[in-house]
Amino acid sequence: MGMGGHFERSEDGDEGHIRALQTGIDLGMTLIDTAEVYGAGHAEEIVGKAISGRRDDVVLMTKFSAEHSRALDIAAALDGSLRRLGTDYVDIYQPHWPNPDVPFEETLGAIDRLIAAGKVRVAGLSNFDAGAGKQAVSLLRSGELACMQNEYNLVERTAERDLLSFCAANDVALVSYSPYQQGKLLKRSPQTELLFELASQYGVQVSQVILAWLTRISGVVAIPKASTEANVRANAQALEIIIDTADLARVSAAFDVAPSLIPCDQIDVVDASDDRTVYRSVEQALANPLRMSPSPRQLADEIIASGGRLQKPVKLRWHSQSQRYSLVEGRLKYWAWVIAYGIESPIPALIEDGKPE
Repeated sequence: MGMGGHFERSEDGDEGHIRALQTGIDLGMTLIDTAEVYGAGHAEEIVGKAISGRRDDVVLMTKFSAEHSRALDIAAALDGSLRRLGTDYVDIYQPHWPNPDVPFEETLGAIDRLIAAGKVRVAGLSNFDAGAGKQAVSLLRSGELACMQNEYNLVERTAERDLLSFCAANDVALVSYSPYQQGKLLKRSPQTELLFELASQYGVQVSQVILAWLTRISGVVAIPKASTEANVRANAQALEIIIDTADLARVSAAFDVAPSLIPCDQIDVVDASDDRTVYRSVEQALANPLRMSPSPRQLADEIIASGGRLQKPVKLRWHSQSQRYSLVEGRLKYWAWVIAYGIESPIPALIEDGKPE
């Protein structure tokens, strides 16, 4: 994500990105994760160039978008990905996000058929919970569930609720994306001070301390994006670093913060500097003119059915001047929560840089 653009194509830095990926392969980091939506497909093209001539050296994961969860759409999406990647198979194929508008059995059945056809080796799930993982284990016929890919880092630790135990019990890898919380954990702040202290103590980088913390658990695989060769080499060196278990336990305790419950009417969905397309009212969210899938209404129904359980909290930032929060991540979930419980209801949230005083 971010190589070749985010949701629109960008060819800036392609050569450097290709070199970074090839350096990673040379250093033994051979798992590459991408998706059809990254850079509007251009990220897959970059990966394809990076692995040209050495396809058998890598484990290649890609993902199809939620709107392509129907059987015929999945097959067409895979053909597009294979063309961009320059290969005739992917090792792991994953739905990028759940789509409650499509029966899960249909989605998994389509992946099964692609496995039987030799276009996919095994299935994975991205941004699904442990309940969906259990369903997949029972429903997949021609291939095993290889991994569950979810955000997991020092701040976002919802995976510890039940996903890690599910993965351990079923020999499923947990693939941790955003291990540095989009770079926020690499910046010095009161919250990250311990990471800098330990990095100095061990003579390593903060990123390496974080990777050591994540991979202390057997079966957890971290996939930090590194777009420069220097950062790729630093990630590889993290495998050789041994940090005392007592210090890793200190890190766990320092970041073990339960989500806060923040009333929705205290949260600004957008601010003046925000140029992202987003719904600005519950009426817009209900109408869903952007055709988000799942829609806010569908997700609201899921939240109600689960008894008010979010797969992971929304993320907020506190503004002391306005004495209000702004929504950093989780806009679809925010509107779904408002539809389900009302604008004054408190929503589970993680607050960047800690809670306001």
